[in-house]
Amino acid sequence: MKKTILMFIAVVFLLLISIFMGILIYNSAVSEISEEQVSEEGRNIMLQQVNSQEEKITPNTEFIIERHYKGCGHTTVDYVEIPSEIVNMTEKQIQELYSDYVVKKFNTEQVILKSEEEGNCDQHYVLRKKDGYIAVYWVNQDGNESLKELTGIAVEYLTENDKMEINEGIFVYGLQELNSKLEDYE
Repeated sequence: MKKTILMFIAVVFLLLISIFMGILIYNSAVSEISEEQVSEEGRNIMLQQVNSQEEKITPNTEFIIERHYKGCGHTTVDYVEIPSEIVNMTEKQIQELYSDYVVKKFNTEQVILKSEEEGNCDQHYVLRKKDGYIAVYWVNQDGNESLKELTGIAVEYLTENDKMEINEGIFVYGLQELNSKLEDYE
């Protein structure tokens, strides 16, 4: 009977050792897999963090388009409402989308795109006499004039010097200068 008890104890002892070794091996394998998964997940998180740190356009970003005209040397500046399809775009994506422009400035507060254009800008005007009144003509790229507006300012009430200037044509650049000149004659 002592032999059976010893055998029984030996079998139970071997069984316990086998179970313990199985648990150790299992935990070791799971730990290696977890480390691989964690390191892969960690790399993905780091990539996402790097990507999220890249500056992007927000709905509140000021979007400015500058056009420099080689013909007249003027630069026009247009403040444009942000198109919804470019919100969350990066500088690289904007450069690809607006390939005719150079990205002059790019951050979350302001994006400035610049282009070089041939010819003159559309801000050239000339004041001339038409039917006894001061007329505003727009000067196009080719230097041709087209009537923009016939004002209610009668030339007959101007000084002789102003009449001479109007008869020769007064060239002005920009709406601000145009309005200022017209106010001078009123």
